[in-house]
Amino acid sequence: MVAFEQAQHESVRIAHHLHMPAQVMLAARWQIPTLVLIRRPKDAVLSLAIREPRISILQAMKHYVSFYEKAAGYRGAFVVGTFEEVIQDYGAVLKRVNAQFGTRFSLFDHWKDRVEGVFSQIEASHRARRDGRIDEKRIARPSAIKARMKDPLRKELQAPQIKELTARAEAIYEDFVVASTEEVVPRSAMDA
Repeated sequence: MVAFEQAQHESVRIAHHLHMPAQVMLAARWQIPTLVLIRRPKDAVLSLAIREPRISILQAMKHYVSFYEKAAGYRGAFVVGTFEEVIQDYGAVLKRVNAQFGTRFSLFDHWKDRVEGVFSQIEASHRARRDGRIDEKRIARPSAIKARMKDPLRKELQAPQIKELTARAEAIYEDFVVASTEEVVPRSAMDA
């Protein structure tokens, strides 16, 4: 979100981080340009479990599957961006959004100083909400501390019930990745 806002030359209202399929469904109904971010299931689940310790690995994996299965029913109404694409070349993802929706969002250039500016803004906003402190579990940026916190949680991914859900989640992820590489069909062509 911060990278998107920094790239724009004018203010754009956006919804984000609610992770509820209803947002995707309403956006589809109202024809609002939508980008759905998808991350590899294990990475997403471990990240959520670190950020929200009251959510179990099982609950997090169920939520992942539920969200993306429901969103998949609206596949033609949004652009998919993988986590890796967004952190490595967000401008290319925004090009796909512009192509599909006929929008003219400014693209984000992944120059080192631009990326550092995004992280600085994320930190400043985070500190402002937390009396000047950084809560490494909750800040929306990569962290070596969070990476180390994931190691003990990885064992939980081996539970039989979670392994079954993980296989389902990985299949969903692969379907979304394939969909993200397919030719973009502009919304005007879909309405014809």
